[in-house]
Amino acid sequence: MKLIVFLVVFYSVASSVHAKTLILAYESKPNPPYYYGDGPHLESDTPGVTIEVLHRVAERFDIEFKFKRMTWVRVLDAVRANQVDGIFHGSFKPERMKIGVYPMLDSQPDPTRQIMSQSYYLYKRKGAPIEWDGSKFHQITGPIGITRGYSITYDLTAMGIEYEESVSQYVGLKKLQVDRVAGMVDLEGITDPKLQLYQDEFTDVIKVSPPVKSKPYYLIFSHQFYSENTELAEAIWQEIKAIRSSEEYGNISKKYLRD
Repeated sequence: MKLIVFLVVFYSVASSVHAKTLILAYESKPNPPYYYGDGPHLESDTPGVTIEVLHRVAERFDIEFKFKRMTWVRVLDAVRANQVDGIFHGSFKPERMKIGVYPMLDSQPDPTRQIMSQSYYLYKRKGAPIEWDGSKFHQITGPIGITRGYSITYDLTAMGIEYEESVSQYVGLKKLQVDRVAGMVDLEGITDPKLQLYQDEFTDVIKVSPPVKSKPYYLIFSHQFYSENTELAEAIWQEIKAIRSSEEYGNISKKYLRD
């Protein structure tokens, strides 16, 4: 009986959104293994884990996702202005509930329906005194560098830590290199590839463990889209959860085990 009910609900949602197109925005920097490519384009053969998950969601509901890439600040502005139907990857900040809708459970974001998770790490120059012990910083000699618009600002502010924003990880690493900042806290998935790409330039920059913060990240819908398509939005989040907990997700991820 439960299976029959599920199929009826699934068919109702899928049939009611036939050929519907959703515009989703995400950041124009690569964030492997979740998405690749710089600027407005993405790799066609191996676009990334998140893109492949969303392609499978689209197939399930017979809808189409069209993707737009821009700076993260513009991504947030676009969903706030209802210029796009949704954005990813967005971690939770209370103030972001004003600009978009998260999958919720008991008045809090539902981590079981996240689209992925990733970690922020402290990066510093070899020999720099700053340390992170897993709960707090020690021997901070200046502001900590961060990338503008990222949610780690919320966490550093809560810790009473002074920070200095940069427009990109590369600019932040340049500041770190010349001791303009005491350290840099940024996303592992974006910063590590930058260090590998510019390894001759940042030879004395190291990553400090454990992570400063590990967070779930979500597909966030615009208020307008969610209001007009509540059933579909909830079904998409539920399908993301189903895919991520399945063997299918493991098979997708294996494609991106790159050296």
